[in-house]
Amino acid sequence: MEDPHEIQIQQILSDLHWLHHSAPIMESSITSFESNWNDGWLNSKQIESKLFEHFQNKNMKMLGTYFEALWDFYLSYSPYTNLIVKNLQVIQDKQTLGEFDFIYENIRRKSFRHLEVAVKYYLGVPEIDRNTDADFSSTDCWVGPNINDRLDLKLDKLINFQSQLSKSRRGKELLSEQGIEELNSEICLLGYLFYPLDESMKPPENSNNEHNRGYWTSADNLDSLISREVFWQVIEKPFWLSPLKVEVETDECLRSELTVKRVHEIIQGANRPVLIGSFIPKQAVYQRKDLYFIVPETWRQSAIDKMS
Repeated sequence: MEDPHEIQIQQILSDLHWLHHSAPIMESSITSFESNWNDGWLNSKQIESKLFEHFQNKNMKMLGTYFEALWDFYLSYSPYTNLIVKNLQVIQDKQTLGEFDFIYENIRRKSFRHLEVAVKYYLGVPEIDRNTDADFSSTDCWVGPNINDRLDLKLDKLINFQSQLSKSRRGKELLSEQGIEELNSEICLLGYLFYPLDESMKPPENSNNEHNRGYWTSADNLDSLISREVFWQVIEKPFWLSPLKVEVETDECLRSELTVKRVHEIIQGANRPVLIGSFIPKQAVYQRKDLYFIVPETWRQSAIDKMS
């Protein structure tokens, strides 16, 4: 059996590749983000030791923190970027306006960039849809698993506030202290949009046609869903990004009945949605195929009530 440490490093490496091959949730015209970065250097034999050093003290239970750590690693070690500063707070007139996630130099383009990063998972709720456009749904009907987060609110914060920090008086002063007089802002918003299982729903307006998709359904439909595939597993944070691989030798954790039991335990204990994945055998491993959120039976109505 492989060393668990080795397996984790390989998953982190897979997630780093995923950063640059995964389609953003929104069109680039909205975020000004270029996803076609060169990541061939990640195949270097020296990378694994650097990965271990970088991630050994990171909080691996928080998805957002893990996502930022991936970007931190990429911008720090890529031969195509020069990381200038990260998590730089902008405080003007004793008021915190926000913070720059990353300021870096794009060596190929010979330009400085302000990069805001976020990874999000939103579930579409048809009853909340207010868009009259037959081809798209409104961004306010795409809700985070905890209901307190919505796609429209996140976009507004990223586009109209966080990415505008460089235009503030204090933001300009901080950039000048770094020797930067001009830069471009870009937003990397990655993640998944989960469509209601067995229901028709249009993608949100201005979304990327290639965005990652999953499905969601209520816990009372779990048995029916599980019967569609053979192998299942609850997906734990932080490895919600690139397709997870599980060794064949540990297939007991992929059995459907154990997944059903685990999902019900979490929902009954924590009353929160649970992310699960279907898996298919591939050589010596099972590889994740599709993602599903299983939500408590009251989740849908709670999301509708919050918007009313």
